Amino acid sequence: MGIQILMQKSTKIKMTILSVITLMTVGTTAYQINKWSQSYNKMEQQKIQNFDTLWDKVWDQNSKTFTAELNQSIIQQLEQYAGTPSQQKKLKLAQTSAPLVSIKHSNSNLTQFIAAANQYYQTESADNDYPEQQSFNTTVLKDIEDLIITVNKNIDQVLVTNNKIDFDKSITKEYQLTPVTTNLLWKDLTVFNKHVSEINSLIKTQVVENNNKLKQEQIIQLKDQLDAFVTLSKQYESNIKSDYITIKDLKLILNTLSKIDPDKNANWLNSIRSFTLIDNINPTGTTTLTSNYNISLTDKFFEDNQSLKTYQTQLSQMTIPVIQEQIVSIVDKKSDESKSQTFNLSVNTSISQSDNDLININSLQNISITIQQKQNIKIYRKPESTSTSSSSSNQSQTDTSTTSSSSSNDETIPFIRSDE
Repeated sequence: MGIQILMQKSTKIKMTILSVITLMTVGTTAYQINKWSQSYNKMEQQKIQNFDTLWDKVWDQNSKTFTAELNQSIIQQLEQYAGTPSQQKKLKLAQTSAPLVSIKHSNSNLTQFIAAANQYYQTESADNDYPEQQSFNTTVLKDIEDLIITVNKNIDQVLVTNNKIDFDKSITKEYQLTPVTTNLLWKDLTVFNKHVSEINSLIKTQVVENNNKLKQEQIIQLKDQLDAFVTLSKQYESNIKSDYITIKDLKLILNTLSKIDPDKNANWLNSIRSFTLIDNINPTGTTTLTSNYNISLTDKFFEDNQSLKTYQTQLSQMTIPVIQEQIVSIVDKKSDESKSQTFNLSVNTSISQSDNDLININSLQNISITIQQKQNIKIYRKPESTSTSSSSSNQSQTDTSTTSSSSSNDETIPFIRSDE
């Protein structure tokens, strides 16, 4: 009986140990399967992550424009995966558009608006093949320009001296600053318009007092509530002046450029071509050769025109197309050889804005200048001697001789191209 009880207890202990071992094995296996599953998911995620998946996160296929998700972090990831020419083109579009997308969808200040405009002007051709995104970019850019012009006009009507706002003490006709309306999310919009409203109220009151001939020591004293406006005005004025110029300044620039004489000021222009022929010519008659090439302004130009030194960075990037025409004649006298050339420089000076309007300084690199270069070249070529055919030659031989002579006379004269 005792032995039987002992055997039963031993059997229960073995069963318990076996159950524990089984549970431990199952648990360990489940844990390993879970680890393998997580590792596999990570591998799959890394495998799936590429340029196209990132692009799809920020590009709306329906509107053909970027979503609000486009930011600098996404661009940095796109830079890692952009390998093909097509991907590089899309990356450049994203880099150009990102600042404009950001300010369209988030609160921004004037400095950020100006920075976004500057970046777009420097790489605006990146969206040429994406009309929907280009329309978005140019619309946001116009909103920025409209905002800057309105702010600048308001500042121009306010004279800040020694932290006081002054107006003409003799004003008798009311004028008003313009409240800003914009599609952009401008951080300072509310406070700026509040100050505009306060100043307009003060102007109106002063005009009434002047018309009633009330003696005033000063038209408008700067009120405590306008301190913030003074600070903002100075900040805006500084930002605008560093990145924008007036139409009056632009006219002075165009006037200086239009006075360039390529014949007299060759050292102002980079790589003006000489009289080297640009192609082969026929040795008989007159040949007209035409070619196009591009040049730019040299450092010497800005040294001699100090008034444009401020704009050297932008104007030195300006491309000046040259249309070269060579009229080549063959002469039979050495004394008749000659060469001459004329230049005709044209600058597009068509401007519709008023002198006080503003343009972005980076747009100066897009000024339209064209140069017509016309060269007349007379080249001496010794006449070829002719020989009398033998009367005994047969008709076939005569034809062969004539053909050979004609081929010799029509042989083109080779010249090295001037752009090689």
